Amino acid sequence: MIARDFNISQYTASQTASRNNILEQFTPPKIVIEKLNLLHKNIVVPLLDHLMGDLSISSAYRCTSVNTLVNGAKGSQHCKGEAVDLIYYEKGIKVNFKLYDKVKELQLPYDQIIKEYGDSNNPSWVHVSFSEKNRRQELIIR
Repeated sequence: MIARDFNISQYTASQTASRNNILEQFTPPKIVIEKLNLLHKNIVVPLLDHLMGDLSISSAYRCTSVNTLVNGAKGSQHCKGEAVDLIYYEKGIKVNFKLYDKVKELQLPYDQIIKEYGDSNNPSWVHVSFSEKNRRQELIIR
């Protein structure tokens, strides 16, 4: 569950970093922390205010080493502190399609929103990014 108040540890948690002793993952640069805070305020908090179930972070900030190990995209917004992968549950059931729909319904100022894996009705998680550009780009990755 995501706390309403910004907590950097929610956004830097990484099993990959822990397993591989990548300590830089847990102490991002100041600019990354600032961007994660903006992501939290502009995307995550409004979702917490309007969703009735449990919202959790699958992945957020990734230092370059972690991003490489998880085969993340080069230039990933995760490395800049601009992206979060979210999972939404209602009564213990994953309903990420409702999360995706809520981002759109609230007209949140996202840069990208991506339904990732799963199926077209219910993705495994929803990637949402926030940046200075906010292109309002919608994608599906299968």
